[in-house]
Amino acid sequence: MTVLERRQADAVLRAAADMLPDPVAPPAVVRDPRDDYLVALARATRVDAIITGDRDLLDHEGLEPPALTPRAACERFGLP
Repeated sequence: MTVLERRQADAVLRAAADMLPDPVAPPAVVRDPRDDYLVALARATRVDAIITGDRDLLDHEGLEPPALTPRAACERFGLP
């Protein structure tokens, strides 16, 4: 990927996403404490799912919102 392509991808993502600061001292939820801020952000913004390839999130039973692989997310939300 070229520098121009990276900048274009960054611009598209920033236009489509809400940029929020990381939570300070999020509660411990998943086995990797470095992922707890993601769960806290997801809960605070009331998203439908966390899309990830991170096994610490994907393997956590009962996580709310649930963690989904990109493929599972496409299937769940009816995307090609």
